[in-house]
Amino acid sequence: MYKSIFANAAAIIVVALLDAVFVRSLPFALFHLHIFFLAIVFVLLFSNLRLAAWWTLGGALVLEVFSFSFFGSYLIIAFFVLLVAHFLFEKVMTNRSVFSVMVVTASVTVLADLLFLALDFWSTRVIQGFGYLSVAFIESIVVNVIAAIVFFYVANTATRRLKPVFLPFIRKW
Repeated sequence: MYKSIFANAAAIIVVALLDAVFVRSLPFALFHLHIFFLAIVFVLLFSNLRLAAWWTLGGALVLEVFSFSFFGSYLIIAFFVLLVAHFLFEKVMTNRSVFSVMVVTASVTVLADLLFLALDFWSTRVIQGFGYLSVAFIESIVVNVIAAIVFFYVANTATRRLKPVFLPFIRKW
């Protein structure tokens, strides 16, 4: 039991540090990658809501240290992301397919980006132009969905709990 707690705590810290330090320095549109929110989605996919809530709390607290916005912004956004992802996995996308992971990842990315934008506007009263924001949102969705697909297929080779297709093609004659 203590090994599992230690392993989860170490993984939370590593994922949060990768998100805060490494991803923000990537070139092109890769800096839009939200590794922490993808980790929440996949922990929720592979495990239960309780473990995902612990990941959300621990990772958000680590990310708060590196954040320049007010304290609690990552906590608020991460728990909204967790609630929306849990709702989508339980009520809307009831299977564990790549399409459901794509939809949940796109929804979580849009929600997180909109909440970050709203909190930044609330704290500074300054907003970027619409053209820049629309391009940034599209880049963020594309980068995160592609990363979710890659991680889904990597995880699919390790476990058979996932379904790589939504509906199998069965020809009935």
